[in-house]
Amino acid sequence: MNRPLVRAHPTIESRLRRLEQKLNDELGFRDQRLRFTKTASRNGPITWVLRNQTNEKTGRFLPEGSAAELAPAANDESILYFGYNEQWQFAPRHNQIEFASSNLRFVISGVEAMPDLRFRLEWAGAKSEGGVIAYPGQGAAHPHWQFDVDAGWLDTSPPVVDAKKPIEIDLEPAAEVEEIDLEIGELMTVTKPAQRISATLAGFHHLHLPARTMWHDLLCVMPDMAAPQQHTPTSENEIDRWVISALRYLRSEFQAYM
Repeated sequence: MNRPLVRAHPTIESRLRRLEQKLNDELGFRDQRLRFTKTASRNGPITWVLRNQTNEKTGRFLPEGSAAELAPAANDESILYFGYNEQWQFAPRHNQIEFASSNLRFVISGVEAMPDLRFRLEWAGAKSEGGVIAYPGQGAAHPHWQFDVDAGWLDTSPPVVDAKKPIEIDLEPAAEVEEIDLEIGELMTVTKPAQRISATLAGFHHLHLPARTMWHDLLCVMPDMAAPQQHTPTSENEIDRWVISALRYLRSEFQAYM
């Protein structure tokens, strides 16, 4: 297992300025409208969020969490947007920070009478805690895709009650689900929502769909032998190439099929 990626704080600051340039060039923004803003707490993670300065000044609409339009559909009926944030956390050594996660978010918007389709491509790095190197989420794949269940997909209608059928009452407390939220870079315990989700979507947003595996070389044995689907970046250049490549690939696929 590779060790966590650790760099000096100023090194990452400079590298993110260069990534800004690459992203603006990739999308043809000569005014360099895409810029990273940083938030940090004393002991918590440091998060750099990509923002669209031009759109924020003009008040132009973008789906929540998006930084820019990535591609229009060929039929002009929908648009693919993307957003990006990156997290690092303080390492034990002075002025050093450790890679936590790289998070791409995509939104397909504009389809009439349908909620936005949201999905994510996320790469959480290995963490060193108490001398032990581990990944968040027992056996979860890194990097991975996740598909969010928008509020518009929720079935909030009351269940149909058959007056002749006895009503079953569950007196047990609601089960808790462990979910990885890479936006804050930590494991969270969340309670299942009260709304009933369509049976075909229930729990789907919890799945971590692998984006890189070595299953052809190593057999996956869940959850203890997860090495074939768990990878951590070994350099910041790997992260940059991963982000740019993901945007190019999604743009090409979206324009080809939508």
